[in-house]
Amino acid sequence: MSYQSMLKTGKKNPTYVNIKRTSTSDDGYGGQTDGSPSILYYRILCRFNALSSEKIKALYDTLQTKAEFKVNLQYLSNLRERDTLVKMDDSREFDIVLITDWDEDNDQMTLYVTEKSRPSG
Repeated sequence: MSYQSMLKTGKKNPTYVNIKRTSTSDDGYGGQTDGSPSILYYRILCRFNALSSEKIKALYDTLQTKAEFKVNLQYLSNLRERDTLVKMDDSREFDIVLITDWDEDNDQMTLYVTEKSRPSG
């Protein structure tokens, strides 16, 4: 089974996300200002899994990282923490708080994310 087909299994509609980054620039007074967000990747196939309360606590205790979901996806270069995932089906936004590629084979990666905002309505 390929990695792409594994991401699709068990779901009627696979989950796709856009990944965006907000650029920062110097404001001239020693600080930084946020610019407009730009999309890095369009329509990336991924799989969301909610973390158990024990896993959330373990991540916080060991890495001082608070995450709510684990996202598996194909390896993408140029991702960094504080980038944002936007689910295409319901427009929910998630901040990336931790990126792992345990095998370091640049084949697949796991992101730990926390929900940033949920659209009203």
